[in-house]
Amino acid sequence: IAELAKQCGCLTVGIVPKPFVFEGRRRMNQAVEAIDLLQEHVDILIVVSNDKLLEIVPEGVPLQEAFSLADEILRQGITGISDIVVKPGLINVDFADVRSVMQN
Repeated sequence: IAELAKQCGCLTVGIVPKPFVFEGRRRMNQAVEAIDLLQEHVDILIVVSNDKLLEIVPEGVPLQEAFSLADEILRQGITGISDIVVKPGLINVDFADVRSVMQN
């Protein structure tokens, strides 16, 4: 999808999670390969380390809740990027401004 969007001239932004270390070497290798491939087809790629997220999760939080927190932080990142363009702010930023900063 990113490749097609970029070919059409769309600004492409990827936000992806990097697996927890405890998910295993195989899963991490698959993620790194996918990240490298995706990087070729997006203007900007934001990689969120799930292990870094664990640093802010209180001890004893169940695994499922830790995954939910990771999903929520990704959602906030996506919302933040779209809000830059959609919501008026102190400094008016339009899509052309965002594109010029993020493209390539």
